[in-house]
Amino acid sequence: MWERVLADQAPGVILAAHTDTFRMYCEAVARYGESAALLRASGPLVIDRHHGGGAVKNPLHQIVRDNATLVRQLAGDLGLNPSAMSSIHAVPEPRDSAMARLLVPRRRMS
Repeated sequence: MWERVLADQAPGVILAAHTDTFRMYCEAVARYGESAALLRASGPLVIDRHHGGGAVKNPLHQIVRDNATLVRQLAGDLGLNPSAMSSIHAVPEPRDSAMARLLVPRRRMS
């Protein structure tokens, strides 16, 4: 996720100062994907073994929703969604900074 998003960013949009927010964004995207896959596999309802064995809403719904909300919020903070992109202005990152090194596209080996 980290490399995929950075490869699409103009230099100076995501800076070293954004590293923690960007890490949280990547982790939330990963959690969203994992929990959404588990929800698809287990279905919208599960059996409540603790209270009579009836069907109840799968608790994964809340985890998926919470992570989707966090992804949207952090994407906006980082200028990664279309509405935020119009208000983001690139700031040149010093060439020798850690973030600048991450932003340099890597050549893929075939």
